[in-house]
Amino acid sequence: MYKLIFGFTFNVFLALMINEFKFRNIKNIVQTLVYLQFIMSLTIPAGIVQVFLSSPAGADPSGMINQIIAATRGAPVDFLLGHRILPL
Repeated sequence: MYKLIFGFTFNVFLALMINEFKFRNIKNIVQTLVYLQFIMSLTIPAGIVQVFLSSPAGADPSGMINQIIAATRGAPVDFLLGHRILPL
């Protein structure tokens, strides 16, 4: 209940205060700083997943998981583009 009352109220108050800024540059800077934590929290894990699962380049496996597969004498797998592995 506490989180609902104070969290929601603060978010609405912050949105109204940002909307009242007269200078557009300051408004954009404040919006960027407020939402940067949400953007970064999604970007960093996505980058880590890409590093682990990156596709093989030629005969050289480039991703960490593909290097482990190659070390066990297996064929590198293209995890990010293989439709059998990640059906979309």
